[in-house]
Amino acid sequence: MTPLSFNRYNEDGSLAESGQVEAPRVVLSAGSFGSTELLLKSRRKGLLPNLSRALGSRFSINGNVLSGALKRKTKRAQSARSPMNEGPAIAGMIDYGTYAVEDYPNPIWSNGLIGGTAFRRMRSFILSWIGVKPTARALERKAEDLLVYVGVGQDRAAGRLKLNSLNQLVLDWPGGIARDPALKKLHAALSELSAVQGRQYVPNIFSVFKRPFTYHPLGGCPMADSQEQGVVDSYGRVFNYPGLYVADGSVIPTALGRNPSYTIAAVSERISQGILEDMH
Repeated sequence: MTPLSFNRYNEDGSLAESGQVEAPRVVLSAGSFGSTELLLKSRRKGLLPNLSRALGSRFSINGNVLSGALKRKTKRAQSARSPMNEGPAIAGMIDYGTYAVEDYPNPIWSNGLIGGTAFRRMRSFILSWIGVKPTARALERKAEDLLVYVGVGQDRAAGRLKLNSLNQLVLDWPGGIARDPALKKLHAALSELSAVQGRQYVPNIFSVFKRPFTYHPLGGCPMADSQEQGVVDSYGRVFNYPGLYVADGSVIPTALGRNPSYTIAAVSERISQGILEDMH
């Protein structure tokens, strides 16, 4: 058994503790990005050289689209300002079969990524990136006429997570994510919905750069019947490394087209049951 080194950090980033631990069983649950990155870096360092070549493959954004619809501006008195949209997350859904459109009644959190012209969206993104935060009133004002759409769909799970020359995790999607049929259908449906409501359809800031957006990342350590096709088996056991398990969304080998939390929880329970059985 090889001891594993670790560093534990304080909230301010300072080192709190260093040490080594060893255990007969290790469960990795850092999510699609975290688990995949840790295993990729472990393989690159020679710590886990026999990991499957499928590591990083079958990554999916679960057909996620974050877009919005702006109310077209009309002349009105200042006192006639309409109240901001408010409410719980996902109050309604339109089911198209292979994909679905949901609304998000409280747009405050996303109005820096949605709304206005491409220039204004890029400006908001850059200001946010360098740490310039808008005032609460400015956020409220921007959100007054914004309707937020979120989408899920069955994309092709064609993404692959890799490490670049700087040892940073990057995503490669052959042909570009924007060409995935599921996302094209979602954007078409959202544009049609906006037009029916007499609103202006606006995609998220990342679409300006043709970059994907996801709140449901899946895959990277896909589950499969063999190490040629996946990283773990149906019980989350990492091929070639007895005692090492992965239990999170990274083992899901395909887009689910709906919120994946229940599926991830069910798979994790199955993995937990398998670990208990392995111990006896």
